[in-house]
Amino acid sequence: MKKTCILVTLLCLFSICSYSQKRSQSITKRNIPAIISKEATIVLNFLDLPGRANEKSSWEVSYELRIIDRKSSIEAAKAGKLKQMSIQEEKVGDFIAKGSFRKENISQATNRKVVLKIPLDEKIREKLKNAQKLRQSFLFYGLAIVFDGKLKKNIFVPLSWVWQYEVYPDAKFGMDFKIEQDTSEGGYSYSRTTFLPEKLPKGYFVTSSPSN
Repeated sequence: MKKTCILVTLLCLFSICSYSQKRSQSITKRNIPAIISKEATIVLNFLDLPGRANEKSSWEVSYELRIIDRKSSIEAAKAGKLKQMSIQEEKVGDFIAKGSFRKENISQATNRKVVLKIPLDEKIREKLKNAQKLRQSFLFYGLAIVFDGKLKKNIFVPLSWVWQYEVYPDAKFGMDFKIEQDTSEGGYSYSRTTFLPEKLPKGYFVTSSPSN
């Protein structure tokens, strides 16, 4: 099946580009706030589904949030551990929280949006305070299982993502995703788009990833 997503280049930073130490520090200092957030906010918007109006359609998500430093993320990327980021497989980084939820009657707009509020303990907040010296990224391992009442099938949509803290210093993240009916073998395709801050730090830009 066809799968598409819009990525921020920072997600591929491990293997695509590098910056001098002086440049990296200047970017980080400009984006690390004086007051560190006590929680991470993740918004998930389920935009559309062929059977959205069907009363049997539903979606459920299992997720886990972790944090990883720059050195460890590079090592994990080289080992291929950030390529799939399956919630069922081995994970990297330090654990923050995990959970799950289920939504039914998704014809109602309120049941297609979930806001996760995840507390950050002192250990995690200390890592963020020191992010000027050692950059940090949040790893979101997520999987949505969508039952489409029109297609009469379960659809698995991976929601895993990497958000770099220096780009999201308020620890507020989010993602839109949707499922569309098409003529492929599976009969559907899905797409995912991450939220972007109003202004990206210097050196970052938006790009498209190739379809799988």
